[in-house]
Amino acid sequence: MNTPVEETTPRNEFVQSLVDLGTEWVALGISFGTQALERSARSLELAARSLDTISKGLDRKVQPAKDGSKGEPIDAQAQVVEEP
Repeated sequence: MNTPVEETTPRNEFVQSLVDLGTEWVALGISFGTQALERSARSLELAARSLDTISKGLDRKVQPAKDGSKGEPIDAQAQVVEEP
């Protein structure tokens, strides 16, 4: 089977230049998209860690009740009085 050989004409060169330019722009766009997604993932990871830290801090401030109920929040300003 014979494949046709394209002539090198100014029009073919122009079209090929446009295809090459488009390919470069696509590669650049994909690179920027990848970087943006990686930054976004890092930001979400930091936000998740912050929320986890806040959650753990809130868990420590809730004092469980002796009867097994959820308990009352601890007053961080109150003085601790130990019974003998």
